Amino acid sequence: MLLVALLLAAIAGVTPVSAATTGRTLYVATSGRDFADDGWSVPPNTIDTPWRTIEWAVRRARAGDRIVVRGGTYQELVGWGAVKGTSTRPIRLEGYAGERVTVKGYLQFKAADYWIIRRINVVRDPSIGRKESLVKFNGGVGWQFRDSEVAGTNGVSNVMVIGSSTYGQPRHWVIAGNCIHDNDAVGDAPMTDHNVYVYPGLSSGPGLIERNIFFNAENGGHIKLAGPTSSSGAAYVTVRYNTMVRGAAGVVLGYGTHHTTLWRNLVGSQSGGTATYRAAYVANHLSGVYNGSAYLGVWGYAKSVTATNATTRKITSRAVTWVHPLFDSTTSCSGFHPADATAAKFGRFAP
Repeated sequence: MLLVALLLAAIAGVTPVSAATTGRTLYVATSGRDFADDGWSVPPNTIDTPWRTIEWAVRRARAGDRIVVRGGTYQELVGWGAVKGTSTRPIRLEGYAGERVTVKGYLQFKAADYWIIRRINVVRDPSIGRKESLVKFNGGVGWQFRDSEVAGTNGVSNVMVIGSSTYGQPRHWVIAGNCIHDNDAVGDAPMTDHNVYVYPGLSSGPGLIERNIFFNAENGGHIKLAGPTSSSGAAYVTVRYNTMVRGAAGVVLGYGTHHTTLWRNLVGSQSGGTATYRAAYVANHLSGVYNGSAYLGVWGYAKSVTATNATTRKITSRAVTWVHPLFDSTTSCSGFHPADATAAKFGRFAP
């Protein structure tokens, strides 16, 4: 009953922003221009006369605006200079429906209140040296990252969420419907290379990670909710209905992380992976309270839930089901549909 209460509280805390958008629609395309013919002024912006770079539009967007990006590859760094949206006038950054948008570089937002980012895929630019993440959110209230693919980091994580203990941010944040895969870092210590790394502070939250596909994090967790020190971590995060394949662990909770709810995830290691933990959920040096799992579908690991010797608070767990998913494919974001009826009750595609 305690775990269910925590889940309901967490879901209630992550409230979607208003659907109202009363500002401008700004267009970006690889055929566009950021500067007018004089080389100084900003050219008019319409679907027929778009701007050239996403970052140019991000810097000019205001509360209520919607940035629509046409298909193509954009080799740039996106997110610097973004202003805040509001709960009634969010700022939307989204790929044009039916067209694939790829940022070859980085997407990094600081204090991005009420930004909703959808269908913006991010891959590593090999010409740029190692960075700690490809997508990074620092603080912010009410932001959402949805329906995108992030792949190929050679750093700590593909997606990173950090914050400020002073202001208790981020709050009411969402990572949902994405495909996040292939941490390609090499030469690092065991369990240091993840798909998503969340350490916004112990006064942050709530946050929601749901309906994502994660694969290929053989030297880390698909999701790590922990900080680098005993006084750091994450708080009030719900991780539900995610599919996680080929990781040294599914979810790692560490240090002061507290009030985490793990719900109906499908987690397994089919090949590869280090032997450091070999469990779907791992408590590592965990001292935070009220971290619980319910309805876990798992296969391939030695244990469903485990704890290291330095842990003083374990992850409570109930209703573990060992499954054999029989996925249609485990090599691309279009796969991971389980044919096994029992496994189909868990993960990204569960009802």
